[in-house]
Amino acid sequence: MPPLRFVAKALSTEGVPPSELGMSMAPHPLMYQELAHDPEYQIYNGRLTPVRFADVSATEMYWKVRREVILRHTGELPIELVGPDAERLANRVFPRDVSKVRVGRCAYQFACYHDGGMINDGVMLRLAEDRFWMAQANGDLYGWYRAHAADLDVDVRDPDVWVSQVQGPRSLEVLAAVVDGEPPEPFRYFDIAEVSIAGQPVVITRSGFTNELGWEFYLTPDIDREAVGDRVLDVGRQFGMIITSAQVFRARRIEAGLLNAGSDFDRTVSPFEAGLGRFVDLNKPNFVGKAALERADRACRTWDVPIDVKCGF
Repeated sequence: MPPLRFVAKALSTEGVPPSELGMSMAPHPLMYQELAHDPEYQIYNGRLTPVRFADVSATEMYWKVRREVILRHTGELPIELVGPDAERLANRVFPRDVSKVRVGRCAYQFACYHDGGMINDGVMLRLAEDRFWMAQANGDLYGWYRAHAADLDVDVRDPDVWVSQVQGPRSLEVLAAVVDGEPPEPFRYFDIAEVSIAGQPVVITRSGFTNELGWEFYLTPDIDREAVGDRVLDVGRQFGMIITSAQVFRARRIEAGLLNAGSDFDRTVSPFEAGLGRFVDLNKPNFVGKAALERADRACRTWDVPIDVKCGF
């Protein structure tokens, strides 16, 4: 007899307090699309995310995202900052100047400790002048926001939003076919748009973690998430789409030079040591870790040193 495998499906818990496992092992609302592939899961941001499938190899996933298109349900965790002082909080926590990010645009962001060590990173969406989502990598930023918001008029909350990615050379063809009506135009890298998919309003961004052409869609709790997911997968299959696990990201993000929080940097590494100094705005007003990052900037500079090279044998 083959070994038994336990699987989970996202169920509605409206009006029911979440269980302990529901808070620490939350399944993606579209997890049911993965179950046919006999997935193995890990915990990422307190959410279940597949690390591999029994019937799809890492090589197959790699070439799918390079040549066609893939669908990936991620464990990224959007945290919402909303209120009159939302921008002030974001500028206090992030070394990169948030005031330069226009409404309807995304920006890569990370937070640092007071000693300049990196906490976590992610993609920040500016949905309105006073409203942001920070879709973070695995780790804790919620408590950090709260700790630095005590004197500000801002609400820090988990909006129960889930992120899925459509990536690959044919991803924009899928987008054009999947939306109700015309796709957004223009739709540049790191743009935000709201579209209708299966009759549901969906926030999408031109972003991803593969360095391929792609977009992400954000599933809010007030829509029919399954209708959206089924529409994306049904249409995507016409373009060769398959569902993938975390394996699809590993080779591509290394080839592209995309850093992974926890493995490529941690609290002992400054942004300058990680090669991310271009995302630190030292000329903006005070922010957490500024003094330490000014020192780290000077320590990591390369000075012109003459080298006498002799050729020959």
